[in-house]
Amino acid sequence: MPASVVLLAGRTFTNISPTVIDDAETDGPQTVTITASAPGFAQGSTTVTVLDNDLHHFAIGSGDAQVFEQRTLILNQTSTVPFAISVVAKDIASNTLIGFTQAVALSAVSDLGLVVLSPTNTGMFQRGSWFGRVTVSNGDHMNVRIIAVETSSGRGGQSNPFRVYASLAQQLRILGAGIERSDVRLTFNSVTGRHYRLEAVLDLTGATWNVVVPKLTGLGGAMTVTNASRFSPPRQFYRVVLLALDGSPATSGIHRKKQVRTHH
Repeated sequence: MPASVVLLAGRTFTNISPTVIDDAETDGPQTVTITASAPGFAQGSTTVTVLDNDLHHFAIGSGDAQVFEQRTLILNQTSTVPFAISVVAKDIASNTLIGFTQAVALSAVSDLGLVVLSPTNTGMFQRGSWFGRVTVSNGDHMNVRIIAVETSSGRGGQSNPFRVYASLAQQLRILGAGIERSDVRLTFNSVTGRHYRLEAVLDLTGATWNVVVPKLTGLGGAMTVTNASRFSPPRQFYRVVLLALDGSPATSGIHRKKQVRTHH
């Protein structure tokens, strides 16, 4: 901005064009006071706010935000069923950056391992926002968080945690059990890339379940596992357990286990 201006004779005002110098600091809106003074005149001033154009984070919520113009929580969803989300670019003060237009990367994490999310990128933003539909496709997950990242700066944000239920075709269940040459064969429904464990117990009166096969990687659809049991008791109960990311059983009480009793 010039240090001085000339007010022509007969004029009561003049225009100035301040230049705002861009920087890479995520410091939010800044207040600027412009003061004018001249001999014989009272001093005058005005205050303007210079908005920040540097990304600090993304706010991710339900696609309902497109309707209500505010961020809303993502509710529980079903695997393989698309749902709407919103991704909004924000400065450090959570003001929407209406000049942000580029596409950003999308991914998701959960307590139970890899979340297969599509698409993996948004489209171009319009006035700092993107609204679109995404799909989780690999079954049951607890505490899913969708993550958006602007790759050049590494800045991002994540959604509220929510539950994704397995679709009917992906629900963990034992499809069949039988004896083949004294070995127990169990067939269960699996999801590609998810991890499972086969366990057995002699009775259901509080005994500890024993690990028969510690880790099975799902191949998608029906999957068969064999337990060589020629020296085992004449009756056992079996169950298949969905494993979490760290190899532990998924949270109890959410019906991820199925059991079957096999005589031989």
